[in-house]
Amino acid sequence: MELNEFFNLGEYASVKYCIDKYCTNNKPIVFFEVGVNDGNTSGGFYSFVSANNRNDNKYFAFEPYLRNYNKILKNKNFPIDKSGVELIKKAVNSKTGTFNLFASSGKAEGNPNEYEGCSSLLEPNEVVKNFPFLKFNNELVECITIDDFCKEKNITSIDFIFADIQGAELEMIKGAVEMLPKIKFMFLEKSDNVVLYKNQPLTNDLIDFMKENDFEVAKIFKCDILFYNKKLI
Repeated sequence: MELNEFFNLGEYASVKYCIDKYCTNNKPIVFFEVGVNDGNTSGGFYSFVSANNRNDNKYFAFEPYLRNYNKILKNKNFPIDKSGVELIKKAVNSKTGTFNLFASSGKAEGNPNEYEGCSSLLEPNEVVKNFPFLKFNNELVECITIDDFCKEKNITSIDFIFADIQGAELEMIKGAVEMLPKIKFMFLEKSDNVVLYKNQPLTNDLIDFMKENDFEVAKIFKCDILFYNKKLI
């Protein structure tokens, strides 16, 4: 991969570029969106996938937080009725089972909307100092590993994983021991020097782990990193 391909591309344009150039090869695309929040960005991602013009593409969307899940069901931007789309009320974790979710809420001054996008399987740490209006409640949620989910669905490869799970990205990856060599791209949230959630890996830790597993950095954004599997791309 020529990394200068991404020089002028923003986050979502980079996702589209990867799918258009490296995932449309006369095969169905398998896309994971992990941490859907309210579903507002899902329609855009789905449009990237559906441009493949196949009726057997797979779009798996994971959101464990009940309040967000119910919002998604009512959100017209979420492609719930589109071919190949499946909304899963589970978190993606390093182990399959029932675990605690630190579910976020609270309203910033001047904003009437609840702030529900900071929920994590990891316990809040510095995030409560950066956003003092945040509140966290415990909510038991069902979790599944990528490996177990792929076995259930007979998935043998994944083209793209877009994960926004508030510091728990490495936990997700640890649950993909078998599938990791079969994943082309991963778009992961990062934190450079602030441990927002306890046991959250910082950027360099995440990069080191990914490199040990044959993933290289395609581009670093302000809050995210796009990785590609150098053995597949």
